[in-house]
Amino acid sequence: VLDAKIYHHRKLRNKYEGYDFGYCLGVIEATYANTSGASFCPPDNFPMKSILETVVGFIKDHPDLQDRYPADIVRWALSDKFPCPNDNRANQGDEQGGTR
Repeated sequence: VLDAKIYHHRKLRNKYEGYDFGYCLGVIEATYANTSGASFCPPDNFPMKSILETVVGFIKDHPDLQDRYPADIVRWALSDKFPCPNDNRANQGDEQGGTR
């Protein structure tokens, strides 16, 4: 069973909120695991709770991106917060106007 309290301060009210939360957390964790160091460069041992808060904050600040592909939103949020020293994302077609 997913213990959402370690990531979120309130209890999930029903199974649908649990499903949505699990889906979002899965997208964030998978994107983080597969693109960290390439699209963004967070500090070592950065806690997943802080990563989740970063992504949620980015989505709240950019509601116009809500219809974009979820993994793109996660990469944009984390690359905004943790740019790599030699960032060449624009050359990789990964800018916020990218395809869905």
